[in-house]
Amino acid sequence: MVVIWWYILIALTTALAGVYELVYPVLDQLQIAKPESNVVRYMPIMYVTFTGMFFAAAPLVLLPCIIPSMGERFRKSLLETLLVD
Repeated sequence: MVVIWWYILIALTTALAGVYELVYPVLDQLQIAKPESNVVRYMPIMYVTFTGMFFAAAPLVLLPCIIPSMGERFRKSLLETLLVD
C-alpha cells in the first residue's frame, strides 16, 4: 500500500512539473501566435487534460522533464501540432 502512495505522489509531481515545464510555454507562445484558436479559448481544459495525461503516463513524461533536449523536442512538436488547423 505504501508503494502505491509513493507512486501516486511521484506521478502527481511529475504531472505538475510536466505541465509547468512542457505545456505552459507552448500555450503561452500559442496565445501570441493564434489568439483566436480554440486551444487558447479553452486553456483551462487544456491544462486539466494534459495534467491527467501526464499523471497517467508519468514514467514516460519524466524524461522530457529532466533531459533538456527531449523537452525541447516535445515542446517543438506540440507547438507545430497545435498551430496546424
